[in-house]
Amino acid sequence: MSKYKTNGTDCAEKWEERVAFVLPPSERRISCFIEPSEAALATHETTLKDKRTKKDTASLIYTDGSGFEGHIGAAAVNIHDGDTVISDRRHLGTEGQSTVYAAELSGIEMALDRAIRDNKANMVNGTKRNTAREVIILSDSQAAIQAVQNPQRPSGQYVLNCIYEHVRTIQSQSTNITLRWIPAHVGVPGNEAADSSAKYVALEVAGGATGGGGTGADQPTIRLAAAAKRMVRERIQDRWKKQWESERTAQPTKRLVEWPSKKTLRLYE
Repeated sequence: MSKYKTNGTDCAEKWEERVAFVLPPSERRISCFIEPSEAALATHETTLKDKRTKKDTASLIYTDGSGFEGHIGAAAVNIHDGDTVISDRRHLGTEGQSTVYAAELSGIEMALDRAIRDNKANMVNGTKRNTAREVIILSDSQAAIQAVQNPQRPSGQYVLNCIYEHVRTIQSQSTNITLRWIPAHVGVPGNEAADSSAKYVALEVAGGATGGGGTGADQPTIRLAAAAKRMVRERIQDRWKKQWESERTAQPTKRLVEWPSKKTLRLYE
């Protein structure tokens, strides 16, 4: 574990670890649905109507991940009775440490953690009082949903491990889990609230707030291989551009190519 300094604040950091597989082939995946936009919105409206009119005990949690001002944030928003909002949010680090993809997965992980805590709070003397019969998570990231449905070994796999640890706990509480895609920025209040919350935690830390970071702020920041590779590529590209600008030869090539890129290299193949 190392120390990473940002905005004058030291925070613990460690590199991500990956394993051969997240789930054994025999373990059941959670139910995931990606419908066309109009169908997804119609399903969402039906779910809301059932919850309002039938006093359905299903729990609806909206999630999102965001990159803002060079920082990565994730959020999960649970809306009760149409207006009571419970928001969990987390700062995952800078763009050199994490990715928006990992933030989208982290939003789903926080939603499951919230469901576990809510179920425990609704138990009295070990007896169910008002535990949710189903947890419905709504994410606007198809990539994250597909990763949960078929977990492999991408950078950010550690979040998938956490997700399925939560899934096992929730299923042991006799609660079903459904993960659904919902279009972004189409006026769905829960989705807009999750988006704002994810941006807020990123902006809060980017602004130098020492008390920010949301849930898990006391945990080490996980540096992803994908983020590190991107940062290295960006630095190489930046150095290449500076050398390109300072070079006084190759003027004919400069008239053809404004900035160096892989296309520039192909001119010499």
